[in-house]
Amino acid sequence: MIDTAMMYPCRDQEIQALGFVIDDAEQVLTMPKNSGHVLDAANILRLGKDKYLFLESASGNKLAWYWLLANLPTTTSMEICNFYSGVHIDSTVVPLREGLVLLNASRVNKSNCPQAFSNWEKIWVSDNQIVAQDFYQYPYASKWIGLNMMVVNPNTVIVDAAQHNLIELLARKNFTVIPRTLRHSRTLGGGFHCVTLDLRRRHD
Repeated sequence: MIDTAMMYPCRDQEIQALGFVIDDAEQVLTMPKNSGHVLDAANILRLGKDKYLFLESASGNKLAWYWLLANLPTTTSMEICNFYSGVHIDSTVVPLREGLVLLNASRVNKSNCPQAFSNWEKIWVSDNQIVAQDFYQYPYASKWIGLNMMVVNPNTVIVDAAQHNLIELLARKNFTVIPRTLRHSRTLGGGFHCVTLDLRRRHD
């Protein structure tokens, strides 16, 4: 388990609410605080047992990437990418299952697409395929929060019910799509992947 140095210092105490997880962890690594390291967990995608993707952005910097490389097992592969200067990666890249990835075509293209996906099938989602949801006073997320979904298993996804084009794209790939409404996703700055914390999964 890694206790990261988060972008917002007010969130650095969140680990105190996860004692039940810490107790089960084989090892807890604490990233240096107040030393220039910045990393939110949502800047990282796990693509397999030892393969990861790291988004360099406002919420994850290169210093944190170097720290991870130095502290994780030598078998770990962590590719760094930089195609979005905002914050998290889960409104830009969504691995759906081994060999299939959903990509935000307004940020990712053939020239900057991570090498990890070189042999994967890619579903490119264009700007006009995403529905911009309403918000209250100020949108803390762009319309691309509509891409933020929860992948339940390799065949099932939970998606914003307003994203009709996205649902159709996924259905054509034989996914069971569970449409749900998250009215304030842009106001709160989080979609279905953001509001879940799947620390443990049971594989039947």
